[in-house]
Amino acid sequence: MKPIKNIVIILAVIGLLIGGFYWVNNFQPKEKTDDSATPSFAPSVIVSKIERDSIQKVTVNNEGETFTISKNGEDWLLNNDADVKLTSTGISSFLYDCATISAKEIIEENVTDFSVYGLDQPKRSVVIECSDGNTLTALVGNSSIDGSICYLMMEGQTTVYAKSSSGCSSLVIPMSKLLEKSIYSIGSDSIGTISLHKTGTEKVRLVNAFVKETEEGKIYEWRMEAPLIKVANDYNIREQMIEKIASLSANEVIPFPSDATDYGFASPQAVYTVSDLENTTSYTVTVGKDTDDGNTYVKLSDSKTVYTVPKDSISFIHLNYQQLVDSLVHVENIIDIAEINISGLGKSYHLTISGSDDNATYKINDKDIEEKSFKKAYQTIIGLSLSSFSKNPVTAASEFTIVYTKNDGTQVTVECIPYDDRNYVTKVNGEGNLVIRR
Repeated sequence: MKPIKNIVIILAVIGLLIGGFYWVNNFQPKEKTDDSATPSFAPSVIVSKIERDSIQKVTVNNEGETFTISKNGEDWLLNNDADVKLTSTGISSFLYDCATISAKEIIEENVTDFSVYGLDQPKRSVVIECSDGNTLTALVGNSSIDGSICYLMMEGQTTVYAKSSSGCSSLVIPMSKLLEKSIYSIGSDSIGTISLHKTGTEKVRLVNAFVKETEEGKIYEWRMEAPLIKVANDYNIREQMIEKIASLSANEVIPFPSDATDYGFASPQAVYTVSDLENTTSYTVTVGKDTDDGNTYVKLSDSKTVYTVPKDSISFIHLNYQQLVDSLVHVENIIDIAEINISGLGKSYHLTISGSDDNATYKINDKDIEEKSFKKAYQTIIGLSLSSFSKNPVTAASEFTIVYTKNDGTQVTVECIPYDDRNYVTKVNGEGNLVIRR
């Protein structure tokens, strides 16, 4: 009997397993699906639709601010004034909104009392004039209680629509959204000349001069032409001037200033001019007075438009010429030098370097000298330090001359010319006005 009993028990267990499996698959609660997780968007209602290229003129009345943009060839003019620069992306987006005016929904048709929606005397409107002579006028009335929508209608029609407040702000756009905030366009690597004149200081002129052509491209170096005639400090110029000049942008644009003298341009803080490497593009900027909120007024010399820029973005106008050059008259790297000849007042010195690294030998007047002593003498030679500059040409003969002969055979000549009883004027390869102590 035991085998039969065991078989019955096994069959019962199998039955329970089958039943459990059936229950799990058919009676376990299904995972809830949330239909609300799928966003649903109400389709927009097209209020008006025209070809964007057919738009010739748009007049905006935005709660008292009225202006027009009109097509002039391929350009768009603000109030027919070619002097005011408009942003191409802003114009393109605005024309798109004018060409296709849409709304969220229709509020009411066959309206007779427009005052309910603030459309009897709307404070905002857009008049769109097309090339075929057709004119469309969109009117914007009151906002809803929560401010999320505004009431809109087309003039001459009786249907009132609900349009998002942000959409209405894009259609009835403030003038400021269309104004170009870039004062000029010049790349940091394209700047060739900078002139800066600040009231009460010497005028500074910097030139990014061509040096030579290499496989990698053209090599330039910054040189000061006024008030000093000298190689400039490339790092200081790039860090303190170039990047700020190239990236200058306005916080606010004032396209039609009532009186430019109100902005400090009659007695400007500074005037600077920047030109490209080819000297084909040039901008002159007048820097007016500072504002109470950390900005400064600026304008281009050939434009009436006034801009406010962050005060620290034009901090370079406060640089003086000493901050843009090295204090040493002329520096040559010792590893590039083969020999140095110094002559003057009946004396002469001949310094030579041969070999390199541990095999280098040093001589003064053909006598061997220790590396340490030679380099000390070298530091003295290149240590000539400027104290000021000469404003007048110097015609006297040189009293001391230093000639550097480089490993590639080229030479650099530094002349020390008597200036007065206490000073020399130095010239490097015939150019210069640096004054040093005797």
